[in-house]
Amino acid sequence: MEGRWQLLDVPQGQLEVEVSGRGEPVVVLQTALDADELRPLGRHLATPGRHRVLQYHRRGYAGSSAPRGRPSLARDAADAAEVVRAMGVAPAHVVGVSYSAAVALRLAHTDPELVHSLSVVEPPPTGTPGGVDFRRACSTLVEKFETAGAGVALDDFMTVLLGESWRDLGAPDSVQRMERDAATFFAWDLPALRSWRFGAQEARAIRCPVLLVGGGRTAPWFSEMRRRLVRLLPHATEVLVDGADHTVASTHAPQLAGVLLRHLRDHPGAALPD
Repeated sequence: MEGRWQLLDVPQGQLEVEVSGRGEPVVVLQTALDADELRPLGRHLATPGRHRVLQYHRRGYAGSSAPRGRPSLARDAADAAEVVRAMGVAPAHVVGVSYSAAVALRLAHTDPELVHSLSVVEPPPTGTPGGVDFRRACSTLVEKFETAGAGVALDDFMTVLLGESWRDLGAPDSVQRMERDAATFFAWDLPALRSWRFGAQEARAIRCPVLLVGGGRTAPWFSEMRRRLVRLLPHATEVLVDGADHTVASTHAPQLAGVLLRHLRDHPGAALPD
């Protein structure tokens, strides 16, 4: 089930927004690099009569406005808050995956009144043993982008992740989207991740129900961060998706959706009128 994209006016720009289904509002925050990677997951969550799923393209992706100012997760979280308020869906269930998991955590501690429940899938590392290496890897990719351009940096990045034949492994439209928006990934998302921090002070501000999801075969960078969040958010529920790695949202979308739907059912909110 898919809705129709519409342009929403936000401060200093516009964001493309899509709404599908009916019922309790679920906001799925777009992750990095592939603007539509989470749309299949959103379709699984838009269960008839139970959930109204809202997704949007972040600045610099697809038809949304270009990002402005210094890269920061604070800017992305402010956009998420603006979308929730402008669409009249507060408080909403909020889902973040990888990059957008960090955005979701930021939103939940800065604007807790907008978040009914929080689902954090494979969050990027900060404050962990591997966090320094992760930021160093981000810096290396940004330097490659600045010296060789987005196309070369993207090819290097994806070759490390999936091998030299990475373009043949996914859908052609996914490759086209990544090539189209790669500059935003390297010039905005990676620098924003380098400066992101999340600690005890931020965790204390999050009072809503929290679900932490990881792939059972994910890399240490991400498993370390999940375990850190378990310590910082003792009221959170932790679930692993067997056989999945950091790409769980695309490789195991039905299984991940099942985990998320159980969390939503355990913490019901108010359904929106049609």
